[in-house]
Formats: sequence, structure tokens, C-alpha cells
Amino acid sequence: MGEFVGIDPLGADKLIRQMEKGKDILGRTRPGLEAAISDAGADWAGRGGVTAMHRTWAFFHESQQDLKWRIDTLKRLVPTQQKGILTATLPFDSRTEAEQTAKKDAATILGALKRHDEFLTRESWTQVEKAAEALKGRVDDPAYAAALLSALGPKALQKLFRDWMNTQAPGDRRGLSTAAGERARDGSPGLLAKAFASAEGSGRLGPEWKELVETAPSDILTALVTLTPQSSTFLTRVATNLLNRPPSSDSFPTDPNRNLYNLAKAFAASPEVFQRFLVEHPKEGATLLDAYTIKSSGVPAYQEALAQALDGALKPGFGADDVRERAWLNVINIVGGKDSSWLGGGLGTFPDSPISRALARNMGPILDALARGEADKRARDAYKQAVADKALHPPLPPPYLAARAPWNTLDPASSARFFGALMQDRTAADILTKSAREYIESMDMGQFFP
Repeated sequence: MGEFVGIDPLGADKLIRQMEKGKDILGRTRPGLEAAISDAGADWAGRGGVTAMHRTWAFFHESQQDLKWRIDTLKRLVPTQQKGILTATLPFDSRTEAEQTAKKDAATILGALKRHDEFLTRESWTQVEKAAEALKGRVDDPAYAAALLSALGPKALQKLFRDWMNTQAPGDRRGLSTAAGERARDGSPGLLAKAFASAEGSGRLGPEWKELVETAPSDILTALVTLTPQSSTFLTRVATNLLNRPPSSDSFPTDPNRNLYNLAKAFAASPEVFQRFLVEHPKEGATLLDAYTIKSSGVPAYQEALAQALDGALKPGFGADDVRERAWLNVINIVGGKDSSWLGGGLGTFPDSPISRALARNMGPILDALARGEADKRARDAYKQAVADKALHPPLPPPYLAARAPWNTLDPASSARFFGALMQDRTAADILTKSAREYIESMDMGQFFP
């Protein structure tokens, strides 16, 4: 039995904060009041003051929990940025009902999983899938999802994913293929991934889940982040951990690395997370963009998935300007680094690269910063040479050429190598040439020397 509700999330959040302030006032007042009543004894003039405060505090606390449950569920059911009243039919009438139902559903799934361990047949696995069907229409309720995962536990969750992979996608030994991923999304793994997103994203998972990113196999982690969008925190933790794992950590390190491909797809679906990831994790970003990683993944579609992720994170106007520019800076340093494998020989040659084209398409707004850096370097070199030659009036570098932050940290040699890497692709080269021509035509050549 569900309940139709309409809530203004912003107003509800404000009310929750006000009730929290009320709880804080009551909590600070209550000890002094209790002490005063005790000291006054029979002379105390009040009637039931402390009891009323207890009840008020409990009312605020219970109302907060109920309201937060409703808001969190509503946000999962109606994923929108619109302001005002959001309406939906909640799967359950109360948080208690949601949690009790989740425990029953978890027990049914665990029972079916135990029977499957006894028979290990497709028929026994079908019963597990049938038990998991009860999750449909329920996992968007964070209270239900958290109670379900608490009852299952991290080991059972991983086993459900592993057993599904063993029975439904036995050939995908290093990450789910696209076809298997579609089947998983419609089956128990998709429902469990949604439950995890609902519980983890609302902060309801218990401490026993903290080690999941460090201990779970790579293919299970990439399945979780690919089958349904996860929180930015979890996706970033998964990416950081996986990109620091040695290739030998996989059970089948010579198989095509679909884990990389699925991670890139998850980033493509969450461009704001990828943009921040490029800024805050340059080391792991370098692994993701490394020419050897790209060439050796064994998944031709990896380049396209990574290109889509870069296109979303670096396109003009997306996100905060300073964050996007710092993401660009790190990408340029990665691809154009001194020891970059993007240049020099067959490994780093990309004559047909969707990555190069995605980067070239989005570079227009940063060409000015790169040009200033190169011009400033030339001016400084000219000044140093004039000083060395003991010129009477060495030409001082014009202050207007100096690049602003964060571009003032970029080595022009890195940007030159970056352009060289992209120019290996003829289509990318044409895009860059056109962008450079448009940039030059837009310059006011007389603004400094009228």
C-alpha cells in the first residue's frame, strides 16, 4: 500500500533544520531545568515541564526522520532539478513498513540463494531471480533499500552479482559486455545496484559497507557504477581504487579490460563527477588517459566511451569555469607530459582517435590562455637573450601577455606536445586549425598599440 504525497523539498529541508535547532535548544535547556526542579523539590511551581520537553524533543526527532524519509524517497522517484512541489506515490505508507518489508524480501532472496548453492542449476538460479523480482518498485525507497542491504550484507550482495555473472555471462571475465550489461540491468543485478544507489546516496548504509570498494572484485564494482548512477563519492572512490590496482589483481588479466570501458561509461553518464575527478585525481586520470592503457585495453569501444566522458566534462560552459579550466590543465599535462606515450612511435600514434577529436572540439575557449603562455615564454626568452647579449635596452616582456591562474603554471612545452599529440589525427587537426583561425580573427590587434 503506497501513499500519494506532494512535498516542496526546499521547504521541507528548511523545516528539518528548524526542528534540529529546536532539539538543540531543548537539549541544552533540559539538564538545567531538571536540576532546578530537583533543587526546588515540592516548591517547584511548574507542572510536567520536563515531560513536555521530552515529548517535544521526541516529536521533533520522529518528525525529522519521517520527513527526511519522504523527501529522500521522493527525490529518487522524481529525479528532477525543478523547484516547488514534487508529487509521487510512495511505495510504502511509513518507514517502518518499508524496513519490515525489506527484511522479509531479503530473507526470501537468501533462502533462494542457499538452495541455489545446493543444486547450482539454471533452474535454481531462476528461483533467485524470481525472489529478487519483489524489489521492483521498492528500491527507490532509501529506508527499504538500506534495510534490504543490511539484511543481505556485503558478502551476499557480492555473491548475488558473482552468481549472476557465472550463470548469465560466463564469458565476461573482466567486466560485463554491453549485451550482458543490458540483461543485468533488467535482472537482479540492476535492482540491487539501484538499491545500493538509493541507500548509499542517502547516507543510510552501515559501517560494514565501508570496505566494499577495497575488497570487492573489479567487475562487481564496475557493474554497480554502470548499471545505475551512483553517488559522486562512491563513483570517485571506485575509480580511484580500480585505477590503482595492478593488472595482475584481476583473475584473468589477459582478457579484454571491460572494467575500464564500463568505468568510462559511468563517467560519461556523470560528467560533473568526471570533471571533478580530473581536477582532484591527476595520477589516476593519467592512468585512464595513458596511451598504453588505451591501446592495451582490448576493447575498441573504450576510446569512444572515454571521448564521450571527456566531451561532457570539458565542453564550454559546463560546470564552474575554474574547475573546468583546472580539469583542462591536468588533461594537457597528461597528454603533453614530457614522458607521455601519446607521442613517438606506433604506441602513441592515434590517426583515428575519438579522444583527440573530442578534445579538439572543446578547446576554443582555452586557446587564448594557451596562446598567452606561449607568447609570454617567447617574450621572456627574448629578454634573457638580450640581457645575455648586453643589449642597451632589453625588451621587457609585456605584462598583458602573462597568463592568469591556473594557466600560469602550464609549461608551454607541455601544451606544444599536447597539440602535437592531437594533430596526429587528421580530423582533430582540421578542427584545431579552424578554431585557431577563428581565434585569430576574433582578436583586436590594435587594442595595445593604437
